[in-house]
Amino acid sequence: MESKALSDLARKMGIDSPQVVKKAAEYSRLVSVQGSSLTRSLGLSGSAKSVICLELATSSCNNPVDKKTILRLSGMPTKKAYHHAYKTLECLLGREKSYTVHDLAVQFGVLEAAKLAESVFQRMQKIRVDKTKLLDLLGVKKSQFDKLTQDMQKISSERLSESHE
Repeated sequence: MESKALSDLARKMGIDSPQVVKKAAEYSRLVSVQGSSLTRSLGLSGSAKSVICLELATSSCNNPVDKKTILRLSGMPTKKAYHHAYKTLECLLGREKSYTVHDLAVQFGVLEAAKLAESVFQRMQKIRVDKTKLLDLLGVKKSQFDKLTQDMQKISSERLSESHE
């Protein structure tokens, strides 16, 4: 019964690939097993869950779909609510996308900054400081420490821009 409903929704969304419908059915089963309480807490209807699973399947198979049609068929009250439910199910299924510094540089059109950003990001990832222990050791209030941190960030960004000029 569920596969028939998915097929009908897929047809309404303009999806004619049986591979996409099969993938969506798999996602739907996984959501039913792994996130039944989650879908209830999100207030997802069966059609909304099916539409989201179909959209996830189309994105994994690189098939474009019309966002307006998806939103209308989902029955969700707002685009924001749909997007939140989509992202939640995407994370539940382990389908969330991860972006590299290069991907973001291309997307925002700042390729010249990609190399510098990558090196800064790699250095930053190596640094781990427990803030509460540091505050205890220094004997300062959190607000004072935050102000100092902001000032240091401002100075470092000024110095960094001076060194690249």
